[in-house]
Amino acid sequence: MKNNVFFLVIILSIFSCSNDDNPSEFQGTYSEITPIENRTQIKFTSDSDLTIIKSENAIDKFKYEISGDNILLTHESQSQSQSFEFVKISNNEFKIENLYGGIPENNISYMTFKK
Repeated sequence: MKNNVFFLVIILSIFSCSNDDNPSEFQGTYSEITPIENRTQIKFTSDSDLTIIKSENAIDKFKYEISGDNILLTHESQSQSQSFEFVKISNNEFKIENLYGGIPENNISYMTFKK
């Protein structure tokens, strides 16, 4: 009986742990390294918030959600979301579909960011 109570306590403590104790996998500031070095910074501020800072000091804040090989960005002042291809290269580097758009006839281009 004591073993059952012990295991019940262990199981409950595991499930009662908050996800807030675990910082975002991408927490921190990443700078663009390709195609144009230091043109853009992306700052992951929480598990669901990020800020994009462009070279002309334009700052945009977004809610984000990563699912598979995509990141869904929702601007803080709009309800419309946009999905971009997103690939984690390492713990300090990722690539994302070009945030600046491009010519629709051209192939998809990517931006690479490093912490």
